[in-house]
Amino acid sequence: MRPKIEIALTFDVEFNKPSIIEASGSLYSGLERMPAVVDLLRSRGVPGTWYIAHDVDAENRIAVLFPRLVDSMARQGEIGCHFHFHESRVVRTDEEFQRRGIGEATRFLRTLGHPVTSFRGGNAYVDATTLRVLADLGYTTDSSVVPGLSEVSPEGLVTDHTARRSCEPYFPMAGDPWSSGGCALLEVPIATDTLLDVRTRVVSVLINRVVVINNLVLSDPDGAAKRIEAIAARFRTEKLVLALSAHPYDFLDGPLPASLKLEHLDRFIGRMLAVPNATFTTLSDIRKGWTAR
Repeated sequence: MRPKIEIALTFDVEFNKPSIIEASGSLYSGLERMPAVVDLLRSRGVPGTWYIAHDVDAENRIAVLFPRLVDSMARQGEIGCHFHFHESRVVRTDEEFQRRGIGEATRFLRTLGHPVTSFRGGNAYVDATTLRVLADLGYTTDSSVVPGLSEVSPEGLVTDHTARRSCEPYFPMAGDPWSSGGCALLEVPIATDTLLDVRTRVVSVLINRVVVINNLVLSDPDGAAKRIEAIAARFRTEKLVLALSAHPYDFLDGPLPASLKLEHLDRFIGRMLAVPNATFTTLSDIRKGWTAR
């Protein structure tokens, strides 16, 4: 019997990176298409997990600048916190900074009425300190781990997830985000396919970090759906969970190889909705239904 497939569409809601704006020759901030993405999910009856950037650097405080957009996202899923580990473009991962920065972002989003319990670190960063901070703030899920990913951000932040190879959710160890342990917080890795090792010319990260979005990038939503079904066929567990990730700038119009089209996302959603054992969900709902394996 094939497992139930649970798909979480997650979005890191942040502004364009300067390198992408320069590459595209556009002043596109990255957020202009997000209302259309929200409308698409609403029309399909599919929830999203929207990780809202609210950093120490004021220019990344999306909820301050676009409150109505964030409210519309909250009505179509859940609001999560997306935090980048730098201050004035200087990398900081010390505990004082993390407690101050993540705490401020969390409290602000919650004062707006959003029961924020899901977190994703900027540049897919997480460490043992992050886990402690998230636990103290009452988070129930993190989705920062990208199995197999190793990269250095333009600011110099080192992300290394090579110690984790599986995309299956797990309860991490208190001092080790990549090993299974006894934390109450559930780690839901971003879905990857370790057989792929393809890089885009725009974003210098492994495109395999989101294998299904990679297929969508290649304008093959049907192939993406088939790939998920093939992965499910290899699983022997009762549930296959896939957290797929995208950014606002992935929907950028222009000559960029990483561009997504709304019609591709729509076709992918429609294709998966036709699979009897597949559903779309949020990170919080995944946590509610997850028990230790």
